[in-house]
Amino acid sequence: MKRVGIYIRVSTEEQARIQDGSLVSQKNRLLEYIEFQNKRESNWGTLVDIYCDEGKSAKNMKGRPEFLRMLTDIKLGRINLIVATELSRLNRNIKDFCEVWDLLKDHKASFVTLRENFDTTTASGEMMVFNLINYAQYERKQTSERISANWHSRSKRGLWNGGTIPLGYDRNPKNKAELAVNQDEAKTVRKIFEIFLEQETVRKTQAAITELGIHNKKYTNKHGIDRGGKVFSVDTLQSLLTNKAYIGIKKLRHKDGSVEEIKAVWPAIVGEDVFRKAQERLAKNRNRYKPEYWKVYPFPLTELIQCGECGKSLGGKSGTGRKEKHHYYGHAQIKNPFTKETVQQCQVKNVRAPRLEEIVTKSLRSLLINPILIEKWIDIYRSKTSSELPEIKNRSKQLDQEIQSISKKTNNLVQRVAELPAEVPADPFYEQ
Repeated sequence: MKRVGIYIRVSTEEQARIQDGSLVSQKNRLLEYIEFQNKRESNWGTLVDIYCDEGKSAKNMKGRPEFLRMLTDIKLGRINLIVATELSRLNRNIKDFCEVWDLLKDHKASFVTLRENFDTTTASGEMMVFNLINYAQYERKQTSERISANWHSRSKRGLWNGGTIPLGYDRNPKNKAELAVNQDEAKTVRKIFEIFLEQETVRKTQAAITELGIHNKKYTNKHGIDRGGKVFSVDTLQSLLTNKAYIGIKKLRHKDGSVEEIKAVWPAIVGEDVFRKAQERLAKNRNRYKPEYWKVYPFPLTELIQCGECGKSLGGKSGTGRKEKHHYYGHAQIKNPFTKETVQQCQVKNVRAPRLEEIVTKSLRSLLINPILIEKWIDIYRSKTSSELPEIKNRSKQLDQEIQSISKKTNNLVQRVAELPAEVPADPFYEQ
């Protein structure tokens, strides 16, 4: 007797488009199929469980908890037959289907689909299954490309493509591709910009609007759950102040990473002059509170200086203090792979970069103004290079001899091949 598991699934798009593909319809058809098989053949099979993924796409397995539970039951031997209305309910991805197919064969299980009426116990049936899965994956990719092209076209026309609606707007009930101005919220947005230009920093503005009881947008999501309506954080306030939707501009990001600005179909609720002043103030704040030398420090001595204790090269490091950023030269951190703790291999710790660079600079200056020291270092360099020169010359001579020998052999081989009769193959000579 077969131990049967029913699998039903529907995505949000399919549920809206195909009434006959609803979860209830699928379940009823599969129960009728099992009942019919048991009437035709006594003790054909018994229903063990029903696995239902509601609003889940078949493009992969990870996002379908019930499907994964069904595969676990197959491994445990709880079921050995999957029944579904059609193959696309199970998989639309050829890679995932191959994994499922191998799992079924390993555990001597099979599946039945009502629409295609597949018999997976035969080679021809197996081939048909793989062909159909390939087509289903192709169809999904085609659909994805069409949706992407449609989304891009809508963006080029300045339409709203979904997502969280910004404070100050609502979805237009007459046209969901447009935003309608929420007059009360629009006043709040303009008030936030006004306070920011007075306070001049995002953090002070956040404190001021919190004291006034101004919250972010409150809305109800598609599942009927209330969201938002909370106090602005510094990050959410920064996003609001830089959102060009408030001046009627929509951003379109292309695949190459470039951003195109398009005039949106919804009206602006913040004046362009006010928005421009806000951006200028934000830019000044970035330069004021995060100087460029905080972001990038050159560390000119990296890999050029060595530790006097262990002889290893030192590299640049940075650390942030309460008021400023500190820069050091130090050893590379080596961590124990088991305890993940840093292993200290040298007693010398970090050295302040400005101090060390100052010492090196002074030493170089004293060297450059002292002709005797310069001559001394030149003599050291000459003696070092002169001691290595004989070895370099010998190696160069050896290489020249090897090149001449190889060149001579090559010329001899070419000559022998050229003198061969037409009926003699030259392959052995080429191999040589």
